[in-house]
Amino acid sequence: MKLRLLVAAGSFLVTLIILELSLRSYYWLSAQQFFHPNPQETTITWQNDPLLGRRLTPKQQGWFVSSTKEYFTWITVNQAGWPDADHSFAKPADTFRIVIIGDSFVENFQVPFHQTFFRQLQDKLNNKLLDKKIEVIALGLGDSGTAQQYLILKNYALIYQPDLVIQFFFSGNDVKNNSLILQGDPHRPYFKLENNQVVLQSFTTKNSLFPQNMLIFFKDHSKLLTLILNFKGQIINRFSTDLNDYPIDYHVYDQNPSADYQAAWELTLRLLLLEKQTAETAGAKFLLVTLANNEQVNKNVWPEIQNTYPKLKTASLDLKKPDEILAEFCQINNLDCLFTLSFFQDFVKQNPATPTHFQKDGHWSQTGTNLVANFLTEKLAPMLEFKR
Repeated sequence: MKLRLLVAAGSFLVTLIILELSLRSYYWLSAQQFFHPNPQETTITWQNDPLLGRRLTPKQQGWFVSSTKEYFTWITVNQAGWPDADHSFAKPADTFRIVIIGDSFVENFQVPFHQTFFRQLQDKLNNKLLDKKIEVIALGLGDSGTAQQYLILKNYALIYQPDLVIQFFFSGNDVKNNSLILQGDPHRPYFKLENNQVVLQSFTTKNSLFPQNMLIFFKDHSKLLTLILNFKGQIINRFSTDLNDYPIDYHVYDQNPSADYQAAWELTLRLLLLEKQTAETAGAKFLLVTLANNEQVNKNVWPEIQNTYPKLKTASLDLKKPDEILAEFCQINNLDCLFTLSFFQDFVKQNPATPTHFQKDGHWSQTGTNLVANFLTEKLAPMLEFKR
């Protein structure tokens, strides 16, 4: 009996090893684009970070493959850990530096590097403005909120001695990202209001915890386990849709938001003010740019989301509400703000068959990326004092 159990266990282990090696071979071949036209998994890596929770591993190259398989892009991460070219900390003479901070929209993994909005913006501004060289530095951190982006401003952006700091704001999840209650991820930094002061809270990185760190270790090192867990997540998401509610991300459109969302908004707006003060104290101008969400722009997207979450059809929502909140906030606090929503909507009206975002993933397509570059060029060129 014991012998049979040992043989069965050994056979099972050998089977797992064969499957693991087979998957590794398949993924490696796809990454080299042998026998398969598209890479099948993301090969760039992230590392735990005591300040930000998680960030890209510096000095690497590899594929980024969207979870929806709508695109794949070859990514180069510079020596400072950002998906941008290397930039010297010391600002060259006769150079006007623009630092852009935000989440995955600033990373812009959806398009090749030379076609990213920030590279286009740099080229376009340099073609328009002659007296100084324009240098655009992109400090994007995917799945980050204003809390992490404020820390990026304080600890990384100011090192580059920027003349202008641009904060990209994505209402689709930036507000949620700033709340532990709404985000539900204890492994990232959060702030909270104490005695009317914004106070940073302590947190632990994922590998600091036991026994969760064992699962993370095996998931990070086993292609088979990663595949199984991803499949399990898809099944759970498919069959656990709550017909009486909808994902927390869409609650940002609630006309009567919950107390938790109101608190998240209050904290988010305070963080934006802190960013403005921090940038201006360092001698830089500060500009807030709000991004247009996929469902706000492309009319075919929202009905599909409503069909997935039927409660949205009867909920009291306003897709313009986040922009209205920010517009009032900017006016009251004399904060320079630009809103991309109408610019995108005008384009879609004239080009209804040309999507600005990927349908499922929600990030910009190459068209959306180009629109942002054109929008910023159009708005920034007249603002810069040394224009032709």
